[in-house]
Amino acid sequence: YFCESLESISNALGLSEDVAGATFMAAGSSAPELFTALVTIFFAPGDSGVGTIVGSAVFNLCVIVGLSCLCAGCTLDLFWWPLTRDSFIYFLSLMAMLVFMYDGFVTETEAAALTVMYVGYIAVMVVNPMIVEIIKRPELEKERMRSLKERAMAKVSSSTNLLIVKNDVVLLDTRFNRNASSSQLTTPTQDATMDEEAATARMFTGKGSTEEEEKEDSEAEEEEEGTGVLDIIALPLALAMKFTIPDCREERFKSWYFVTFTMSIVWIGLLSFVMVDTATRASCILEIPELIVGLLVLSVGTSVPDALSSIIVAKEGKGDMAVCNALGSNIFNILLGLGLPWWVKISQTGEPYPCPDFSELGEPMILLVGFLAMFLIILQVGNWKLKPSVGYALLGCQALYTVWTLLRNMPVGHPIIVVGGK
Repeated sequence: YFCESLESISNALGLSEDVAGATFMAAGSSAPELFTALVTIFFAPGDSGVGTIVGSAVFNLCVIVGLSCLCAGCTLDLFWWPLTRDSFIYFLSLMAMLVFMYDGFVTETEAAALTVMYVGYIAVMVVNPMIVEIIKRPELEKERMRSLKERAMAKVSSSTNLLIVKNDVVLLDTRFNRNASSSQLTTPTQDATMDEEAATARMFTGKGSTEEEEKEDSEAEEEEEGTGVLDIIALPLALAMKFTIPDCREERFKSWYFVTFTMSIVWIGLLSFVMVDTATRASCILEIPELIVGLLVLSVGTSVPDALSSIIVAKEGKGDMAVCNALGSNIFNILLGLGLPWWVKISQTGEPYPCPDFSELGEPMILLVGFLAMFLIILQVGNWKLKPSVGYALLGCQALYTVWTLLRNMPVGHPIIVVGGK
């Protein structure tokens, strides 16, 4: 429901792939992180909300983009501007968050600044088509000149490569066909006969199936094999969603895409509340800090919509949308997912909001900045192409982050790795 509604909204507004990925897709798929932050700020105060957003930022960059590289089935060509744009704004968001949370408190001015930064990000998206047009203007001019040159060359070639008809024999001008043998010359009648024979052979052997037909057959087989234990477990939820969310893929609900989008987010928010409450109770029972649960567990769970959205569009060859969805989601999570709830909460209480300080979140965020820099360097060196090797490198970074976080915080009170006496 969710992905279809996003596609319908983007088409209705005429958004480009990168803008749709960085705005509607990012905002919608980041709904779990937003609702997690709302729950931990207003209903069940704790550090798991901030931990979830920081952890999901690492997961989005490393795992989601990494899986998009591996699941695309081909090398994805990227346009440098959307990635540079979102990476720069994302870097500014990380720095702002790090500075504002350094002392363990967030003031109303700081929270408002985060929210205003997201408004500025949307303003950049509004003027993005004009920026792209300016950037691509020299390239388009070169392409136009190249096309004109090719047409001129083709016209000259066609005017000199004449057919000479003499005594009912067709001869090709030898200036352009000196090496042509008689076996390479076929008449229209022979071509038609060969086409008919090939069509007949395909009819009886069945070897002429198109790639589209093979793809449809494989998808049908996957659907038939898809009914299992997980489908049975998910059946109650599937039925509940079927009766509460209008499916905009159906003709009768085709114009209901905004209702589909809204109800999908409501369901995501409800499930996020249940997930956060369960994780909080589990952390108390197992005596694990809520921040660690947010960094490593909740961050993965809340990033599932982002992962599914990016993988789906990556399989369609839309690399810019897949990557901008991951980066746009991180920008949304930090600036609006934390900034707006903090601003509202501080306005209500009139006091700064307590949050994890640099000693708790400094290391994960520094690692995140390092991963972002490495990602951009790899893309720039690789001529802005998403290859499977890039995916493996990013997944390796996620494994490194997970192991480091566990070794720095577990066991509680006596971590395996101690840095600077802490």
